[in-house]
Amino acid sequence: NVTVTAAMDFFVPVPAAVHIEGEYESMSTIYGGITDNVVFDRWSMGYGLNYSKNIWTYTASPEEPVAMGEERIVKSTQSVGLTLNGYYRVTNGFYLGIIYRPTLVTLKPTTAFLYEHLISLDLAWRIRLGKK
Repeated sequence: NVTVTAAMDFFVPVPAAVHIEGEYESMSTIYGGITDNVVFDRWSMGYGLNYSKNIWTYTASPEEPVAMGEERIVKSTQSVGLTLNGYYRVTNGFYLGIIYRPTLVTLKPTTAFLYEHLISLDLAWRIRLGKK
């Protein structure tokens, strides 16, 4: 299985216009992965490798900026690691799943062994690219 995924931490389960007052942190990620999946009945379990770009943003309160004139700090890393997933097939094309994605080596801004992880709930639609 080959996937490209984007995720973000947002406290509302659907995109919505929200005005946040005060300071806050946010995270977003985009990653690609290759997994080998084992299917039995309606369940699927997979393991594989991933490459990810993670972005963290800290936004200070406008009344108390971090430094003179600075209200936002953005940090970004690019990493490689593992992907473990499990899915339950609800219908022939719709799946509910959970993904555990630990990253083990950071490539940018510097190369280092660094453990980070993302655990996410997944709603997936299967799209066939060829006839079976």
